[in-house]
Amino acid sequence: MPRSLGRSSFIAIAAVLQFACGTPTSESTSAPRDGQGASTSGQATTQRGSRSDRPAGTAGTTAADPIPSRCGDERDVLLHAYDTQGIPIDLDCADFTKSRGTRSLTFEAIFRVTTQPWALLRDPLLAPSDKWYGLDLLIEAYGAPRVVNSSYRDPVRNKRAGGARRSRHSFGDAADLDNATKSLEEWQRMWTAAEKASADYIEPLSGPCKLNCLHADWRNHDGGYRP
Repeated sequence: MPRSLGRSSFIAIAAVLQFACGTPTSESTSAPRDGQGASTSGQATTQRGSRSDRPAGTAGTTAADPIPSRCGDERDVLLHAYDTQGIPIDLDCADFTKSRGTRSLTFEAIFRVTTQPWALLRDPLLAPSDKWYGLDLLIEAYGAPRVVNSSYRDPVRNKRAGGARRSRHSFGDAADLDNATKSLEEWQRMWTAAEKASADYIEPLSGPCKLNCLHADWRNHDGGYRP
């Protein structure tokens, strides 16, 4: 008569049956401990879009749009900034200048290089005084030389400075003239001169310049850009 099987024999038989049927053991189905199961967790992360399936250098963010090459120099950066910031102006490479000035002001006196060496300067700002508008006529009407604190501001610099997206400085027909004495008398003299120079907009004292400068622009006058 065969002997009865002990407890250890039953455990051995059960293990064989589990292996043959492919039934997982309780240890294989338990959650991995800290530091374990890296390969399984890594595969799941890759399916959701982990670092391993992104282009190098994106660090989990959308890559910046490439800057189209239209001019082959710094003007490409400026044109791209106008496009990406949605500034309503149609520009080409030939619209930017490194040399335009007026009869009384050199390019360097009007524009101070900031982020890029190119400037956008509209004809009305640089018009000769016999046109009866523009910077030259303003200076003549004032009766003494004036220092230009700011004229053209490209969109990159204007955004950093907290300027309005459609600031006339970005269109190249505005100038901020220094109030050397910071006095109301000098500011009022410049205001009167800007009126005589047919400025379309003269910033009031409550504006950003306050008594430090006078902002004037010729936004409504006809005229374009030249290199």
